[in-house]
Amino acid sequence: ASDRSLRQQRVAGAVVLTAIFGTGWAATGILDLFEPPQASYVATTTTDRGAAGLEAGGPVLYGGAERGRITAIETPSSDDAAVGEIRIAFVLDQSLPLAKNASIVRSVGVAGSGGALSILAPGDPALAFAGDDPRVIPLNAGSVAPADGAEILLGRRNAEMLRSIEV
Repeated sequence: ASDRSLRQQRVAGAVVLTAIFGTGWAATGILDLFEPPQASYVATTTTDRGAAGLEAGGPVLYGGAERGRITAIETPSSDDAAVGEIRIAFVLDQSLPLAKNASIVRSVGVAGSGGALSILAPGDPALAFAGDDPRVIPLNAGSVAPADGAEILLGRRNAEMLRSIEV
């Protein structure tokens, strides 16, 4: 190894560094390839109803299964926003489109902690958002209990059917 020229040592060092950085980039970038494309939405509610238990980074549940994340919770103070409005920005798996009349509620965890947005119904496909429409959906009044194991594994409707079968 000592009989290699300085140029050969530099080339070998550059190849090793490129391989290390390339491996690091591939290891961090490969996870993004398996993440589904996301669509951005905003759910609105009033300050009277509040958004207690919700926080940025919290889950968005679709049929009881986590399919998105809350990205921000804002109380806008501009003139174009409604007074007393809370805007909850979230991203959702793009393969699960929502319509303007989607049913979304605040889901609360044990003792009011660990809140999530729960999408109970995606809405009427005829009212689906198109193109660059602002994707704003009013939050329904009330909240729901967290999903149990049957809802997560089978989906809300199938779990309700299973529960309705009398033995």
